[in-house]
Amino acid sequence: MEDKFDIRVRRACPRDIPKIVALERDLYGSAKMEYYCEDHVWTWFRVNPEGLTVAERGSTVVGYSYSQRVDFDFEKIGLFTTHDQATDSGYTAATHRPNGNALYGVTVCSAWPGAGWHLMADTFALARRLGTEYTMGMSRMPRFDRFMKKNGQDGNLIPDSFPERDLALWYALETARIVNGTVWPNVGPKPDLPLPELRHPDPVIVHHLRFRNHGLAALLPNAVRDPQSRNYAALIVGRTADIH
Repeated sequence: MEDKFDIRVRRACPRDIPKIVALERDLYGSAKMEYYCEDHVWTWFRVNPEGLTVAERGSTVVGYSYSQRVDFDFEKIGLFTTHDQATDSGYTAATHRPNGNALYGVTVCSAWPGAGWHLMADTFALARRLGTEYTMGMSRMPRFDRFMKKNGQDGNLIPDSFPERDLALWYALETARIVNGTVWPNVGPKPDLPLPELRHPDPVIVHHLRFRNHGLAALLPNAVRDPQSRNYAALIVGRTADIH
C-alpha cells in the first residue's frame, strides 16, 4: 500500500514552476483564496532558492513549500500582523534577511496525504542546518467560519453582541486546549464567553501545534483573504532547538 513514505522532498528547480503554480491555483484559487503566481515563484528563486522545496510522489509534484529568514523577537510581533506585511505581499524580496534568526514558513501547499508532513519536516531540518533560533509562520483557521455559522446563525449560541475578534481568539485557544498545545504568554487569557467547549479543534492549527514547544503566539485579524477563516490567522512560533 502506498502511503506518506512514498514521498520524497527535494530543492525545487525552474522546471517545477508550472507545477507549483498549478497546485496553487487548484488548491487555493478554487477556495476563492489568494494564490501565488509565476512571478512570485521566480522571485523566490532569485531571493532565497534554498527555501523552496517540492514534494514528489513518483515523478509527480504533489506539494511544495517556501520559507524566508526574518529577524524576530516577541516584541516585534506587530511586524507580522498581516501576510502582506510579513512577506512583502508574498514576494519576500523586501522581507527576507539572509542572516535572520528565524525561519518563516511563507507557504506549504499539499495535494497528497503526507506531503505536508514531509515538507514541514524538511523546513525544520533546514532551520536546524541554518542554526536559526525560531521557526514561525501563519496558520489558517479554516473551520472558524463553519463554527460561527453552526453556533450563530444555525444554533443561536453566539449572540450578535459578542465581538468576532474575541470569538476568533476563543476558538484558537480552545483548539490549543483540546490538544494540549503550547500557548506563548504574550497571547493573554482566553475571552470569558459563555460558550460550550469546542467539540472539533481546527485541523490546521492542530497540525502546527503538534510539534513540541511550537505554539500559538498571536491572533492575526485580517491576516489574509480567506473566507473559511474569516480572514483570521494564528501566528505560530517555536524554538528550533525544541522541535521534534
